Formats: sequence, structure tokens, C-alpha cells
Amino acid sequence: MISFSDSRLFGEGSAVLEPRDGLLFVKNRTQPYSSPALRLTPASGGRTRYCLKLASGAQPVSLAVYHKLRYIHCSQEFIAYDTGEKILVTDQSWVWLSGDFSFVPGLQEVTAYFIQDTGTPLCDIWVKEIVAEEIPPAQKPKAEISRQPFSVGAIRWDAYFSTEDIKSNVSRQVARALSPQKFHWRAPFFSKEEADGSLSFPPETQERFDTEAKLAIAAGIDYFAYCWYRDNDPMSYARKRHAQSKYRDRIKMTAIVRVSGLDDETLAGLARQMKEEYYLKFDGRPVLYVFDAVHADGAYRAHITRAAQSAGNPEPYYIGMNAQPQPYPVYKIEDMGFDAIGSYGFVSDRPGEPYASFARRNEDMCRMRYSLQTRLDHVPLLCLGHDFRPRIENPVSWMTGKHYSLPASPEEIYRHAETILRMHKEQEENKPNTLLIYAWNEHDEGGWICPTLTHAPDKDVDDGYYQALKRAVCTAKEQFKNSNAGGETHSAAGISR
Repeated sequence: MISFSDSRLFGEGSAVLEPRDGLLFVKNRTQPYSSPALRLTPASGGRTRYCLKLASGAQPVSLAVYHKLRYIHCSQEFIAYDTGEKILVTDQSWVWLSGDFSFVPGLQEVTAYFIQDTGTPLCDIWVKEIVAEEIPPAQKPKAEISRQPFSVGAIRWDAYFSTEDIKSNVSRQVARALSPQKFHWRAPFFSKEEADGSLSFPPETQERFDTEAKLAIAAGIDYFAYCWYRDNDPMSYARKRHAQSKYRDRIKMTAIVRVSGLDDETLAGLARQMKEEYYLKFDGRPVLYVFDAVHADGAYRAHITRAAQSAGNPEPYYIGMNAQPQPYPVYKIEDMGFDAIGSYGFVSDRPGEPYASFARRNEDMCRMRYSLQTRLDHVPLLCLGHDFRPRIENPVSWMTGKHYSLPASPEEIYRHAETILRMHKEQEENKPNTLLIYAWNEHDEGGWICPTLTHAPDKDVDDGYYQALKRAVCTAKEQFKNSNAGGETHSAAGISR
């Protein structure tokens, strides 16, 4: 337990710490992060806990422990933040806030504090105890899978169902974002231009899905990684069509979970689907991507594992997704017990970032992750952009932001794909032997392979991303096959647009 007179304890964010009768009274909280903060120099990972309650008469608020980590990697200083679970705190009873952090080589200092949800009234707080303890990392053995045949996956976020659907307005928001004429060139090929110039999407059909599957196979895509929504959500249409497709034996599927809450019925259905031949597996283990993995605790994965095993599957092969271009999340995801690390997408670092700069940073993140000495395998990300100006100009309800990359030319897409594929080919010890592309159809967020409706003014990009990606992937697969570096690869022969 930390003494309230400990020299490492201080008031963060202008907070004033006042010991009273064996307790600590925290006042003058002018910022959400105004709190008792503790400077630590640990030699391993750790946990900080606060036992506290609000001052009398304060309205309930949510608080969470934060750890700010300062560390050195390759002579460069990094700052990382690790967040604990939010807890509702009242003035009625004492509660414990708890947060963990992982050890990262080159760790210089950790600062622990707590933070309040923004937009809620700041109030005084009583603190009964502060506990800081070091926690050695869990010693989970490295996943023992054999080196897999080389494969390429593409993310699917399927918001392109009929804009007339009454159960969801997601499709309507996406259509509105893409409706300005200047964005029509990047809308999916099946979009409909209305008389007033706006866009709409027709009802989804098996024929449309099969067309997309056929295009993906021809481009060398081996599996779709679906953002997995509940069975009754319109955004689950594509994965359902996949299960019925005549091409399902030519292109596999896997799930990305934690993009939405799954009910027990949907989770049980996913577990049953894991047994199918068309579901992606590594040495018989169903592959599962986990979005925002640093917040997917062991209980979350244990719940999924129980559902998978109840349906007769082995434990899934868990790939934790995180897009921060620094080492700390890799060590965090390793400590959490994942099998591999990957990413969903990659974000711009400023408004109007040129694609060449964006691609270079994506490539640097992959190099960094390959270089780290961890037990995790790495599934590299091939990101086709982050130009989400349609959402900036026509906001959607689920995200905000102002940073975006500029559109790539087809040649830039090809060069970036070629670099990532070549880099991956050199990693002969990387057992999953797969990479993931952002994305098949994130048309309004900024990354797509799926052919588009028209072409951009003054630019030869009609299907240009599709053709450039196809050329890079199919060339790399032929090289893998000829060198036998990746063993067997899936073939796109016999499928053409």
C-alpha cells in the first residue's frame, strides 16, 4: 500500500491532495484527469488500484485507471497509455478501480492516475487506499502451429444493403456520405445514381455476392475477414451469402469480433460455422481476429473459446488487432495471451497526408513488429488508404475525426502492396504466413479493392485499385510457389472478371 506521504505521489491536473484522518481528500479537480498520480519505475508489468468514493452529494461518475508509460525503442522515446476498466463511482460506498500495464524493453517511467468521463461534473473524491504492485508476465508458450500455406485476406465491412431497409440506417448514412458527385468514383460498382445526384444501394442478392467473390478470387484473395455482427443485423448479409455461395470452397471466411456485441445465439452460430470447410483454420484451429484487442480481456476470449469448444472445435487461433505504430501494444497483446498480432486499419497522421507518406508509415510499422523479440507471430497489414473525407463532410453517427490520407494512384497501390508482400516473404519463421488487406469494401472510410462505380476526374482509377492489387498479389503468389518458401498457395486459375 502506498503511504499518502510517499514522495512519488502528486496531484495530477491541478488536483490538490489533502490527508484527513487517515484518508486522502482530492479537491480542485479542474480536469477529467485531475487525480492522485503515482510515479513508478517498475522492472516488470504491474497493477495500480485505488479504493475511493465521491464526496457527499456528488452525482455518480465513471472513472478508470490510466497508466502513462515512457520508454525508449531504437533510440527514440515513445509515450503509451494503458486504460483500465471503467467503474461507476458514487458517494455511497467504497469501490476499487484497477488497471494493469505491461512491461516493455526500455521502460523508463510509468505514471498511474485515474480519469473521469468527459462531459460529467467534476467533484471532490475521497481515497482510502492506493496499491501498486508488480506483476510478472504470464508465461504462455508460443502457439505451436506449422507454417501455413501463404494466404491473403481482405476485410469486409458490409454496409451496402438496401438503403430502404427499415431496421438500420447505417446503409443510408454510407450512401449519404458518398452522394456528393466528387465521391461517386469510389462508390462500389453496384451503387445506383439517382436523378437528384445522390447514391443508393439496391437490395443485396446472392448473385451480387457471387460476383464479388469471383472478383476477389481472381485477385488472389484467399479469404474474407468479416466484421461479425449479430444474426439479425442487416450488416450480416454478406457472411450469410458466403455460406450459400457456389464459390465458398474457393474463398474462405473468418470473423472479426468486437466490432459489435454478439448475443449467445450469434456466438453459437459462429462456433458452428467454425467447423465448416470454408472457415479459415490454422492446423485445425479456427482463426479469429479480435478488434481493439488491448481491451479484449481474458474473460472475453474464454467465453468465445467455451462456445467454440462446445461446438466441437479446438481453441481458436486468436489474432489481436491494434494499429498503433509503436512497440507497446505488441507487448500488451502478448501478455494478454494472444497468438498473433495484426491490424484492422492504419490512420493518417494529419489532414491531407500524401499516400506515399501514409504507405511508408504502414510499412515501418510492419518492420518494427517483425523486429521485436516476442512469442507473437505477426500478420502484416496492407492498408489501401484512410481517405475518409466522405465521412468528414457528411458525418456518420459512429465516428469522428479530421485526419485523412489523399487517394493513391494505382501505381502507388501496386508499389505499397509489392513492398508489404516482399517484406512478408522474407519472414520464413512466421507461422501464420498470411497478411490482411484493408479492405475489400471500406469505400467511404478510405480503403477498397472492390471495383467502383465510375472513375475519378482526371485520374485513371476506374477499377485501378483492383487491378493494381491483383497484379501485386498474383505475382507474389507465383514467386512463393516457385521458391517453395510458403508451400502450397491457393490458386486463382480459372476465375476471371
